[in-house]
Amino acid sequence: MSGSQERQRPRLRALPPSLIAGLVVAGLVIGYLLRRIFEAVDRVPPAISWIQVGAPFLAAAILALAGRGTWRAVRSRVAPLDFQQAVNRLALARACALVAALIAGGYGGYAVSWLWIDVDAARLLALKSAVGAAGGLVMLAAALFLQAACKVKSDGPDDLDE
Repeated sequence: MSGSQERQRPRLRALPPSLIAGLVVAGLVIGYLLRRIFEAVDRVPPAISWIQVGAPFLAAAILALAGRGTWRAVRSRVAPLDFQQAVNRLALARACALVAALIAGGYGGYAVSWLWIDVDAARLLALKSAVGAAGGLVMLAAALFLQAACKVKSDGPDDLDE
């Protein structure tokens, strides 16, 4: 093939901030309405355990470690990252970023729904939900770091190798 007909390598764009923000807002609305829906059908709203709240923090730690390893492997001349592994990590990063945005918004909305109820159990649920929302934001940051780690030097500012 001639140079002009040479096949271009496929590219993926970084997740648009508007998509992430939209999922956070959707999670906020769903989380806020969850308690009201349960109360409307005479059910007890879901309780939250500290283990559930800790899960996004654990996922964030795993994503951050994967991001650090990917960052080093992409820039290594000795043992570069295999193309398929890079694609898999990029897909993982993008999926986790979308889920983390929903988690952060959902926990945040659920926390807000408990704020004006002056009962100790409601305060505890609001606290756990707020910590869960923070965990979702930390997980989102770690997923975006893993996504950025998959970027190679030849990419443009928003392009990621597929």
